[in-house]
Amino acid sequence: MESQAVAGQAISGSLSSPRLRSTLHQANATALQGNNALHNGTHGIEVSSGSNSHTFVANIAAGNVVFDLKDDNPNCANNVWQNNFFGTSNQACIN
Repeated sequence: MESQAVAGQAISGSLSSPRLRSTLHQANATALQGNNALHNGTHGIEVSSGSNSHTFVANIAAGNVVFDLKDDNPNCANNVWQNNFFGTSNQACIN
């Protein structure tokens, strides 16, 4: 799948974040900027193992049950997390 951008989306009160997760499962080199993922049943924004070269900038993720931001790749692989607002993450490479 080609690179793509996802911006200005809001996902709130879902059992998970299926739209963001499916986008990141199928693509590499996706940019997510200025999105809101609030109060979801699992994670706010999650990147699947093996999915890489994504950029996450200025997203807001808060109040999600497990992690607000989650990257399943070791040390975030080639994913870049910058200037995001969140409460919890699963790795120190997420900022």
